[in-house]
Amino acid sequence: MDYISLQGDVEKLESTGHADSVQKAEQRLAAMEDQLAELNKQLAELSE
Repeated sequence: MDYISLQGDVEKLESTGHADSVQKAEQRLAAMEDQLAELNKQLAELSE
């Protein structure tokens, strides 16, 4: 849910021209994506 909410925030910030805030939000999205990838990897290992 946080990921989806943050994506919406990025779109709003982009449309209003807040470049600094967009960059910070995109960094948070990237960190979430990395965490999700790691969790999916762990889940796959448990499923084997």
